[in-house]
Amino acid sequence: MTKQGNRRSSSRRSGAQTVFSEAKSQPVSKAKPSTKNLPSPHQSGDEVRIAIERLTYNGGRGVGRSLGLVVFVAGVVPGETVRVRIERVHKRYAEATLIAVESSSPQRRPPRCRHYADCGGCTWQHLDEVSQREQKMAIVAHALRSVVSFQSFRLHPILPSPLDWAYRSRVRVHQGANGELGFFKRNSHSIVKIDHCEVATTGVNAQLLRKQELAKGGMKWTPGQLWLHENPDLENGFTQINDLGNKVLQNQVKAWVHEGEFKPRQIMDLYGGDGNLSRPLLEAFSSAQSIVVEENQGCVNRGIVLAKLLGKQISFERGSVEEYLQKPSLGLVDLILVNPPRSGMGEEVVAALGRLAPQRLIYISCNPMTFARDAARLAKVSELNLTDVQPIDLFPQTEHVELVSLWKGPKQ
Repeated sequence: MTKQGNRRSSSRRSGAQTVFSEAKSQPVSKAKPSTKNLPSPHQSGDEVRIAIERLTYNGGRGVGRSLGLVVFVAGVVPGETVRVRIERVHKRYAEATLIAVESSSPQRRPPRCRHYADCGGCTWQHLDEVSQREQKMAIVAHALRSVVSFQSFRLHPILPSPLDWAYRSRVRVHQGANGELGFFKRNSHSIVKIDHCEVATTGVNAQLLRKQELAKGGMKWTPGQLWLHENPDLENGFTQINDLGNKVLQNQVKAWVHEGEFKPRQIMDLYGGDGNLSRPLLEAFSSAQSIVVEENQGCVNRGIVLAKLLGKQISFERGSVEEYLQKPSLGLVDLILVNPPRSGMGEEVVAALGRLAPQRLIYISCNPMTFARDAARLAKVSELNLTDVQPIDLFPQTEHVELVSLWKGPKQ
């Protein structure tokens, strides 16, 4: 796969895949005259009518324009005409609240949750699931516009979550001043009391009811929040919140490692948790070994137990990825898995990945924006080529999306 210089935008269909040499999967707005030094045409309290152009990763809000000013507003659908109230005016954009939908989209539906208008947990319940996935694909394509000027890759259609509701096996609830448990109100730290969450599993909701009863009896939690887990054994450390969706993620990683004649012998799993991605790979490649680098002690402890139970050749290094990659000799690595937090990888991590020069790298990201930034950096400091990006809808009813990307070295 060759790296490319700046080219005119082009895309072509290849089966069910989109091959990018520069993104063209959504209309690109024409350049508008600069308003950098002009006063804002609106102020707080103004009511305006806007047409919604698209949805964003920024809180799942819609984007419209009024007198040249970009306006963000929640609870809308692309193609709608809405009336909004300007709440906050910034230098280059404004934030607004929805007053009325004057021209409704056929993709709009009534939210299932009675708390939806107030709760800050879900952002897209008013949008049907097919349209949610379409919008996530558009968000991914928009984010990757900066990547396609120097990489040619396949952007695959989004894989759906096996469940659109009752999929969350882990939620965090907060305790209010009066003892009530719930989620933060949208754009606030006020508590919306919740007795049932539509996206949480039956087990999590049962725990929530029990905790609410304890809260009524005066129980307090420090520091005013607690995690509810489907499996109490997983309370310490990070786990994917969508158990069935996690199987989709694991299978995608396995499929890309299996591709061709590639047979990894040494696997480095960075930000690896309890070995969630390494364990399935070692089932397929029994002679391979994996080292998991993870900072959270709970994840490391759980991973060591699971590795022993399953008889897998996994070792764990507790500590930060940054510190681990500074070691003078890390040896040869065939395959690197990297699954950083939403903030992405630091520049020193990207540089180290370039020096390690694995035959393959699989980068999993829960933030299309930081992924695009890291992809640009990685392409500059390494000979790895981005060949495939697979979005997965691990978080239905929200704007969040998981990305799995495959990178290959020059000999691959």
